[in-house]
Amino acid sequence: NLSFDELTEGLINLGSENKATILAYVKRICDFMEYNFDHVLFDANKEVGVHSKYLDNTYAKRLLLDKFKCTDIDISFRETVDYFYKNIITL
Repeated sequence: NLSFDELTEGLINLGSENKATILAYVKRICDFMEYNFDHVLFDANKEVGVHSKYLDNTYAKRLLLDKFKCTDIDISFRETVDYFYKNIITL
C-alpha cells in the first residue's frame, strides 16, 4: 500500500509506454485529423528541446495496482481528435 505522501507526490504520468519522437506523434495526429503533415510549421529559430518522450506508467501502476489498464496510443489519439472536432472546432 502507498502512503499519503506517496499518493500526493506530484503528477501521475499516464502514457503509452512506447518510445516515440515528438515528430512521430505529430505525424500520427496529422493522420487522424486528415491533415497534411507537410503543412506543419516548425520554428527553426527556437532552441531544440526534447526529441522524444518516453511515457512511463510505473507510478500509476503502483498507485492503481490491478485497476490500471493502458489504452492503445492510436485509440487515444482517435478519441482525442473526435472530441476536438465535436467540442472545440466549429466548421
